Amino acid sequence: MKTTKYAVAAALGLAALLAPRAVLADTTVQFAASGTFADDSTLSGIFSVDVTTGVVTSADLAWSDVGSAFTTIEPETTLDGFAELVVENAAGNFIGLAFQSASLIGYSGGSLCSTADNCLGSPIIAFVESDAELMLESPSPDLLTSGSVVATPEPSSLLLLSIGLFGLMAMTWCRKRLA
Repeated sequence: MKTTKYAVAAALGLAALLAPRAVLADTTVQFAASGTFADDSTLSGIFSVDVTTGVVTSADLAWSDVGSAFTTIEPETTLDGFAELVVENAAGNFIGLAFQSASLIGYSGGSLCSTADNCLGSPIIAFVESDAELMLESPSPDLLTSGSVVATPEPSSLLLLSIGLFGLMAMTWCRKRLA
């Protein structure tokens, strides 16, 4: 009888974890961005997107050639059918990221538009620059040669998973001890 209760409780808990989260009003996902520019400088950092509305809520990106963080989010745009994120630092430099998606609604990560992966022939490429007109010069050392965006798990999800695993280990230990 006790085994059945534990099995039902475990099945309900698993169903709650795996149930669709579409009922949530807003779902903010944090992404880690990385990439390499033509001059071998690098892009790194994180940004958060409300994937139900497609709005970038925060950004903290870095370009290895510039010491200050890029945190000021410019208004979002869509260029040639691709979502773009432009972030500025205090010195007036910009990082522009073009995503291989028409919108950030439901976005889950992937490659950035770059010289290696040019978004289906589009001229839109991620860049860094203090003068956007210089970005259009070819070849430009400020164009992204490769880049990707990966969703990072939320700390609360990891905590919930850890608690569940700890509970399963405790239940197993108790069963072995009683047997």
